[in-house]
Amino acid sequence: MFLAVSVLTMIITPVFIQWSPRIARRTEAFQRLHQWFPGRISHRTEISQLKLKDHVIIVGYGLNGRNLSKVLGEFEIPFVVLEIRGEVVQMELGSGVPMQYGDATNPAILRQAQIEYAKVLVVATADPFSARRMVQLARELNPTVHIVVRTRYLKELEELQQLGANEIIPEEFETSIEISSLVLQTYKMPQQMIIEKAEQIRREGYALLRRGELPELAHHLRAGTLVDVEIETCRIDDDSPALGRSLGELSIRQRTGASVVALMRAGITQSNPANKSVLEVGDVLALLGTPGNLRRAIGLLVDPKPE
Repeated sequence: MFLAVSVLTMIITPVFIQWSPRIARRTEAFQRLHQWFPGRISHRTEISQLKLKDHVIIVGYGLNGRNLSKVLGEFEIPFVVLEIRGEVVQMELGSGVPMQYGDATNPAILRQAQIEYAKVLVVATADPFSARRMVQLARELNPTVHIVVRTRYLKELEELQQLGANEIIPEEFETSIEISSLVLQTYKMPQQMIIEKAEQIRREGYALLRRGELPELAHHLRAGTLVDVEIETCRIDDDSPALGRSLGELSIRQRTGASVVALMRAGITQSNPANKSVLEVGDVLALLGTPGNLRRAIGLLVDPKPE
């Protein structure tokens, strides 16, 4: 019996695989569970009745979808949410979130969300196969819509871009940036420097990942030749050890190797400030030097116990 069942399943499996797309398309008509079980999903927002234009369509109401909807609501940007999990839609009834139950891989559902008039489509689901289908459909239904896709792995970037995605956020890459930032914080690096370094990695990394640009730049960055000199800013607060002291007294160049190239005070910028300039609360110094020089200079200006 076991061998007979095994042989039978081996024979029919290729047939089912071949016919599975057609079967899936036919079962899409039965996915609107609220029509068959009205008690489960009722009083849903009738998105199709709303007149929307230049709105945002959010696919998936997980953590990313929830946060985005809150931000859009605060800025009064029109949006709709498409969610395939009926229990999530049921829980959000009465919350005021414009939500519709449906599968965004179905073109009829996208049309109900008025994809042809949408300005942005955000695919915030974790299913890579569904995400590719959504991107392809949305691009066909609205050639001008701006598509933002969340994905887990870098290897999915190229295919999503070819399908029509404008912005692709790989969690794998963003996680690496967050790890780098946390390590720098552990070593007491200035917060502003950490933020700028993360943005630099993000800009250069996405350019390389998406378009294959700047290969020589990436090579030089790894070699360390184009980041030998950077510009950093440092604000003088009321607890700064440099407050009330002149630039000549601080001897920033001699003690750290970084140069003060500008002093910004009350909206006025002074280039190459004089050594007799006394620092006041709110002054912003523009420093030029290597990352190590800048780190020491900022420490001298903000750390009560400078190096």
